[in-house]
Amino acid sequence: MSTPGADVTEAASPQAREAERIRRRFMTAAGAGALAALLLFALVLQSGRDGWFDDDLFGGFYDAQGRALLDGRMDVDPEVPGIEGFRIDGRTYIYQGIVPALARLPVLLVTDRLDGRTTGVSMLLGAALALTYVVAAAWVARRTLRPGAPLGTGEAVVSGAAVFGAGTGSMLFLAGQVWVYHEALVWGAALALGSLLHLVIWLRDRPALDVAPRGRFAGTDRHLLIAVAMAGLALNTRSSVGVGPMAALAVVAVMLAIDVARPSGIPAGRVISTLRSATAWWSVSRPRAWRPLALVVAGAAVSVLVHVAVNVARFGSLIGVPLERQVLVDGDPRRLEALAANDGSLFGLHYAPSVLAQILRPDALGLRPHLP
Repeated sequence: MSTPGADVTEAASPQAREAERIRRRFMTAAGAGALAALLLFALVLQSGRDGWFDDDLFGGFYDAQGRALLDGRMDVDPEVPGIEGFRIDGRTYIYQGIVPALARLPVLLVTDRLDGRTTGVSMLLGAALALTYVVAAAWVARRTLRPGAPLGTGEAVVSGAAVFGAGTGSMLFLAGQVWVYHEALVWGAALALGSLLHLVIWLRDRPALDVAPRGRFAGTDRHLLIAVAMAGLALNTRSSVGVGPMAALAVVAVMLAIDVARPSGIPAGRVISTLRSATAWWSVSRPRAWRPLALVVAGAAVSVLVHVAVNVARFGSLIGVPLERQVLVDGDPRRLEALAANDGSLFGLHYAPSVLAQILRPDALGLRPHLP
């Protein structure tokens, strides 16, 4: 004699086992592609180096910044950044994000023998994190688009090849030079990928705001928390990369604000027309929308404030860097002339046509006996 609950469990067990088998097989194939890409990344990273802890060119920026933070200041030893440093009032600053320097503090507290020698290891760890999220994103995509579909050999091979291809594109190029610039890009990309994936998972799995229970964060809300945190870390690692996930959070904030604003019972599809009415602005019956909205807004605000605070402490401005104060620029009349002709900046949309022409011109392409 069996109970109805037991019958349901027995019926579901084969499906659950099959789903787990598919997941493991997919992860094995995608993981193999990621591992192959990581090994190639390590091979290129170490080409021309004597060991993992070589003293690399422009490899000590974050260590110098970490040492300065431990001393309660922002300026660094001018010999570390050299021509890349910014001289202001007799002190030298770097413009790189603060997060990699903070990550080095535990090591800096123990020893100074690794100063300027951890860039390669850091890049390898960043690439491993990025590839982990590539595999996770591939699985989320499959589970969303083909839930429960059998996984054949062809799909498994293609999945592994796709992950390998994703890991041997721009990421492999970054392995070609072990220095602070590529380290920042590797970690910025890894953190941005993580933020965007967690945000996608939250958007896909979050319960309806009207029916979700109140109380502490649900499982899906934790994905939103991680997405916000990783976006902030990306922004303060490499701002040009971190802008991506921060923009995605801004879009989500607008979506949540609309959910908060529309009265209960009005479908989201009618929001625009509803908001035109003077009586449709606020509703206090949607507590579940307030919490993720507050999390996104507060988290993004803290991330931006940290970025601004660091920039003010270094350069006295909210955003941007005083290029005319860089040692490289200050000693180059042509660069100073270019800055004077472009309002003190070397960035702008008016450069886009010439840059695009340079990228697309066929005579600029060629083969070199170097990898990558």
